[in-house]
Amino acid sequence: FDPNAPDTDHDPPRTRIRPLRDDQKNIPEGGTITLSFIAIDKWKYTPQNRLLYSYRLDERDWSSFRSENTVSFTDLPPGKHYFQVRAMDRNCNVEGPQTAKVQFSVILPWYREPRLLSISIAGALAALFFAGLAFNRHLRLMRSYAEVERKVAQRTRELEAANRELLQSQKMTALGTLAAGVAHDFNNILSIVKGSAQLIEENLHNPAKIRTRLERIKTVVEQGSGIVKAMLGFSRDSGQQTELCEINTVVENTVKLLGDRFLRDVQVRFEPGSGLPSLSTSRDFVQQILLNFIFNAGEAMTKPKSVILATGRMDKLPDALILMPAQAADYVSISVRDFGCGIPPENLSRIFEPFFTTKALSARRGTGLGLSMVYELARKMGAGLAVESIVNEGSTFILILPVRNQPPAPPPASSTEPDHQHDTPQSP
Repeated sequence: FDPNAPDTDHDPPRTRIRPLRDDQKNIPEGGTITLSFIAIDKWKYTPQNRLLYSYRLDERDWSSFRSENTVSFTDLPPGKHYFQVRAMDRNCNVEGPQTAKVQFSVILPWYREPRLLSISIAGALAALFFAGLAFNRHLRLMRSYAEVERKVAQRTRELEAANRELLQSQKMTALGTLAAGVAHDFNNILSIVKGSAQLIEENLHNPAKIRTRLERIKTVVEQGSGIVKAMLGFSRDSGQQTELCEINTVVENTVKLLGDRFLRDVQVRFEPGSGLPSLSTSRDFVQQILLNFIFNAGEAMTKPKSVILATGRMDKLPDALILMPAQAADYVSISVRDFGCGIPPENLSRIFEPFFTTKALSARRGTGLGLSMVYELARKMGAGLAVESIVNEGSTFILILPVRNQPPAPPPASSTEPDHQHDTPQSP
């Protein structure tokens, strides 16, 4: 038995079509496609160059067997096409029905695409339809335009009359609110005067206490004068009396102005910073700002009430700035911290606006002018303001004072002749 004998080879060769490139899978109308294929005899009895090939397109008749393993097609009709090829060895074994097969398409130009033409016609019809609707709507609008103009003119006249009435009402409301705000600020000082007067009546035989209370009354009266000057600043530029101040001393004197009644209800603790430079600023303005902060802190808490005042140097400005201070190499801060209800984030940026208050529904209705006065006073001093608050945990109001270069003090006149060894006086 000879397995290599021709009459024992009954297995046909297997054909494989080379894969098409992307540009061959879809060819334009009128283009040419070239297909290549190759076959292998199972027992390799027939060499590849001796194999014969037959092919057909779109299930048509098979071509005659020949040795070429490439074929080209030109001017094929649009649509999908199927190409099949089979091989035959020299023992006349022909590949069966499961032949190699490949699919490709011939596509029309975009302007001849039936779907595009249908869409274009439909789009043109829709455009005409909507153009008709728009034209009809335009005619209706033109007919009603005169009527609308007449109504608008009438409503404009009515609104102008109503606006004049509203403006007059707003002027009267603003005047009343402003007067209430001034009364609120002066009430803080008058309460101190009243408390001191009561203590004087109770201690008529104690000259030391009487002198202390009289000094306190004198101080708050001067503070009231400062408030009047600050109020004038809203309408014109009023001058401020600046002096060289020790900040810790200013804060201590401010705490003394609070009065015994307030100090019985609120525990006020002062934490002074060390090594603070002297500042040239308005003592009255600083005290008025701190009084507003302290009284607001007391009203924001329920018992037990505690307020912490602290001073310190600040070489970096905080992120929660409300008012930017003047440029300086160094800053001194005075903070007033409470442990009250805090300020919601949506209100935090508005608390310094005039007439804005969160006490509208409380028993002690606010006027919304206290913190706006604080903002104006701080701006006039070139100071900055910052607020940090957490709801239900408390708030911290910070006054930021810039440290400016002080002018040098004149040298002491120790003799009639100038001392040339000490021409440069030392600054305070």
